[in-house]
Amino acid sequence: MTPLEDAGFVPSPWTTIWFSPRQTIERIVATRPTYLVLPLAMLGMVAGLYMQLVAVGLAGLLGDWRLGLGFVVASAMFGLVWLFPSALILSWFGRLVGGEATALQLRAVIAWSTVPMILGALVAFIIVALKVTGGGSLAIDSSLR
Repeated sequence: MTPLEDAGFVPSPWTTIWFSPRQTIERIVATRPTYLVLPLAMLGMVAGLYMQLVAVGLAGLLGDWRLGLGFVVASAMFGLVWLFPSALILSWFGRLVGGEATALQLRAVIAWSTVPMILGALVAFIIVALKVTGGGSLAIDSSLR
């Protein structure tokens, strides 16, 4: 523990995840393993699937609010559904190789590991939104090939 933690000050995981991710995840798993796990799992899946759409050049299709809303809702639900079996399977495989983490702890690890991807997707969303509203095309410029 640091002197600040000894004095009762526990820094926010939102700031420490960037500079000491291992210690942040260990602290979350040890103290509050369910803290924001479900919202982060949902946002993480939305962010991950959105980044896939950006990578293949289809993010502009979400400009229609109905498609965008459907994408967010479906991705969030898939994130919830995927979180539980993936943590369970990882805990089984972990036990085969001598690991001790429970499915509850692995859910926290999986969810909190998506924080950087969520920020990256937010940056990509802003770039795509500026490109689309500015009248630009999302296609790669032919001069770059």
